[in-house]
Amino acid sequence: MHKGYTIIELLIVTFIIGLLVALIAVALQGNLAKARDAKRLADLTQIQKALALYYDTNGKYPPIELAKTGPENDGCGIDWCVLRDSLSVYLNPLPNDPLGLQEEYRYFYSSSSDDNYGLMVRFESDSNANKVINDGGVHNDAATLEYYEVGSQTIYE
Repeated sequence: MHKGYTIIELLIVTFIIGLLVALIAVALQGNLAKARDAKRLADLTQIQKALALYYDTNGKYPPIELAKTGPENDGCGIDWCVLRDSLSVYLNPLPNDPLGLQEEYRYFYSSSSDDNYGLMVRFESDSNANKVINDGGVHNDAATLEYYEVGSQTIYE
């Protein structure tokens, strides 16, 4: 009569469970990146609507040469808080990247004239390649395939 499990049996079961957990984690990682990219697209749509309302009220877009999210300046990135303050009546809070304040994935805004603006975001997943290629912006070659641009001024440096 068998009254328990041997250490070998327990180790094999633990190994199999660990392997399954690792496989599931790898499979979910791609889906999480796609979900964050979907959030980025939704954020750009919200910012575009707020910019349209700002333009209707002021007859121009917020005059900021380049604003981007990031950890600089106590979480204000580079002039992102200026854009946040400009749009606070229309969109509060102004979205940041779903991964938080970091260097790699950012939101960008630029307006070099009263009636032009550009928004850009960097995607994580390459599943958005068709959107990037067909967005009309300058970042649509193989080296910059993760940058999605919208707005009437889609030229970034």
